[in-house]
Amino acid sequence: MIRIIATLAAVTWCALIYLETRQVSEIPPHESVSEMLEKLFSLAEKTAKKYDIAGGYVGVIEGDAIYGKAVGFSDIDAGRPIESDTAFNIGSVSKPISAWGVLALAQDGHIDLDAPVNHYLKKWTLPESSFDHDKVTIRRLLRHTAGINIHGYAGYESLDGPISQPFRPIKYAPKTLVESSQTNYPIRVMRKPGSKRVYSGGGYAILQMLIEDISGMTFSDYMNERILMPLEMHHSSFAPDRLPKKAHAYNIQGEVLPDMQFLALAPAGLYTSGGDIGIFLRAQMSNGAAPLTSEYMAMILAPTEANARYGMSYTRHPFENGVLYGHGGNNSSWHAQIYFIPQTRQGFYFLTNSTTGAQWEIDLSCAWKSWVLKKSAKAVCADSLSLVQQISFAAAVLGLIAISVFARAMSRIKQGTARVRLLP
Repeated sequence: MIRIIATLAAVTWCALIYLETRQVSEIPPHESVSEMLEKLFSLAEKTAKKYDIAGGYVGVIEGDAIYGKAVGFSDIDAGRPIESDTAFNIGSVSKPISAWGVLALAQDGHIDLDAPVNHYLKKWTLPESSFDHDKVTIRRLLRHTAGINIHGYAGYESLDGPISQPFRPIKYAPKTLVESSQTNYPIRVMRKPGSKRVYSGGGYAILQMLIEDISGMTFSDYMNERILMPLEMHHSSFAPDRLPKKAHAYNIQGEVLPDMQFLALAPAGLYTSGGDIGIFLRAQMSNGAAPLTSEYMAMILAPTEANARYGMSYTRHPFENGVLYGHGGNNSSWHAQIYFIPQTRQGFYFLTNSTTGAQWEIDLSCAWKSWVLKKSAKAVCADSLSLVQQISFAAAVLGLIAISVFARAMSRIKQGTARVRLLP
């Protein structure tokens, strides 16, 4: 027993030391674009092997130019490599693109961004609460300041069959987002609208229902026709079955995971390729590009009244030469991250289909940011490193709890065995 406890303690301590001493890669600011790309893409290949990342795509934007690097496989068993048109689920990075769809409705004169969203909803409306629903405006939903609950959506293994729930009665997924918003993920107003910025996938689910009610189309069809095709994002869709080259998702053991099905598409349901997300980011940095004018593009990036560190979903990090905008996404084993600076027209992003792909946020994002912001990687990645420290602390606590529980269990077993031996 002592040997097993010592092993658990050693594993916990090693995890703690590893996370606390996590190295952050840097690219010196004096490096040229070509030198930066060579180092960044080399780092992507190196870390993919180090962390057993099944596959991914890394992109860099410099003005009108988009540079990309595909790494690993979309299907390991079939030996199918990641390519520029391979589609990944990008989780919450779906939100900024969904915001374009809402702003296109406003630009076309169909909605007023500062009007109560309830004025436009038909199939579902906000349930009664103690708050003034007239203050739940479309603009506040876009900015996460409308007071709506539900941080995120986990998705379902199937929308047609039973949901696997060990030791629980068999359940089935809701058939529509309206039903989901009433049952499995009941949406409510939880705080005074406009008082605070609190991230809400539920707010973007409401915006999805708004688009469908106003356009008379499915959300995926509207987004395809009004946003994705005008941007020439031909390998992107909120209806992933339409995409011929979709990557598999892999867990930390390298096993294929089932694709999660989403009713709440606007918050987390977009599948897109490395080539396409580069097109989107380049357009986001343009001074007006189809399908949005410069006026509406500026609205997306403007600081939120409740918290100037955010725009419409994007984080905002002002620095001497402009503002660095960012957004991350995680669904099951999918990970995505985007960054861009409109003032200098520079951007960086990665997409992965692997649980361990989250490591790229520290290895690749920090390296690019150190180069573009001309600061040390530790300085520009303080938030990420703080998260690592929190994880390391949690790992240590969980490890110690596991050791304590195991020691008690073994002690009781030993005491029970001793009592049995003493019986006549």
